[in-house]
Amino acid sequence: MAARSSKTEFTVHVITWNVASALPLMQDVEALFMPQESTSLRDVFKKTDIFVIGLQEAYQSIQEAMVSSVPVVGRDDIVELFGSYLAPRGYVRLTFCRILGIVNMVFIRRSLLCYICDTEVCTTKTGFGGWVGNKGATSVRFTLGDLGLCFTNCHLYPHNENNDRRVQELRDIFEVQAFENAELPKVRLMEHDVMVLFGDLNFRLEGMNFEEVAMMLHQKRYQELFKCDQLALEQIKGDAGTSALRFFVEMPIKFTPSYKFESGTDDYEVEGKKRVPAWCDRILWRMHERQFPRITDTNPRPIITQEYYDIHMRPTNSDHKAVSAGLNVLVDISDFDPRVIFHLTEWYVGCQAVIRFEVTVGTVVSGRDWVGLYHHNFCSEREHLLTQHMPVRRGKVGKKAQVYTIAVDPLKVPLQPGLFTLLYRSVHYRTFIGMSPAFPVKTK
Repeated sequence: MAARSSKTEFTVHVITWNVASALPLMQDVEALFMPQESTSLRDVFKKTDIFVIGLQEAYQSIQEAMVSSVPVVGRDDIVELFGSYLAPRGYVRLTFCRILGIVNMVFIRRSLLCYICDTEVCTTKTGFGGWVGNKGATSVRFTLGDLGLCFTNCHLYPHNENNDRRVQELRDIFEVQAFENAELPKVRLMEHDVMVLFGDLNFRLEGMNFEEVAMMLHQKRYQELFKCDQLALEQIKGDAGTSALRFFVEMPIKFTPSYKFESGTDDYEVEGKKRVPAWCDRILWRMHERQFPRITDTNPRPIITQEYYDIHMRPTNSDHKAVSAGLNVLVDISDFDPRVIFHLTEWYVGCQAVIRFEVTVGTVVSGRDWVGLYHHNFCSEREHLLTQHMPVRRGKVGKKAQVYTIAVDPLKVPLQPGLFTLLYRSVHYRTFIGMSPAFPVKTK
């Protein structure tokens, strides 16, 4: 992240990939984080603050599929695979959700945990009249500093002749899907400061046959071919099209269509059904109109800009290629400085330990707040090794910072030495408000 005046710039890497029921391998996962123009994965991880990954037709066992009538938010093998790759590189899973094969997961730089709150998920099924989640949308929202962000991963109805049905599915998703939480106001997708729409949207090329498209692709006449793209045509139809879709921005496409390839190759399917190649896999975004007044002569930078839009020719074990986009968002995090400062003490295996921390003036504390101990490279907030609740009633810290000390039973101290981290979770602020540096648990 890079500071600019009172705002801080964060980089978001968005990925969409229809895996065609294949179980990705670790080398497939690594390939998704490398934009084509980049020369080093190290540069990607040095720059990227947030990864948003949307999969469609993700692998599920028969047993998992049978219970997928409700959204999945617990353990998921594919999500664990991505987490095992990103955790050692400094990222933690913020959240994920899944209906059948539509998976939406968000990983953030671990240091951002105290700047993010109000994380929620919601889903909409559109398959078989809204009863089945083989088609539909999974959405994740969260607030980063002063900015509300929403990422909606869609898998829409296929085939060239079903364009009107796809448009209707989008209307249904935009109108019906909302985040509902007893502690927060109901929020619809379009009400966020920034909404990103991505996934296998399945829009095809209007009025084109396989031979015509194959010839134009061979000649790399992408822009001419794009004039027949159904999604682009919908955006310019005016009132006859999807009004919500018209306000989404898509960076000009300069890459070959992402569908349909012979599995295991970089060649389009030339046998069997010979599906006409198309840009099925897309990433678009929109900025809420309330953000428009912030763009002035003295502040000409919008809150979101796009750096790249690219296709990943690797991996090859699907008939779709993955597509990614790099987005930069400007955020005010000045009010989100950590409210809890840990004073680290010595920890030893098998011995009683002490958690000591300072809570800043004005901070609201509660007996429902807790401090968690984690391995220093933890992948999810669920992975705490122990939790200790605050020994106080709900109240606000007065004119002077308050120091708290919590004793930890020896039986709860890790049995093996290593590096660990402490995190303070607040009920009132709905997020973590303090994180310690990594510290050792030693053997005596």
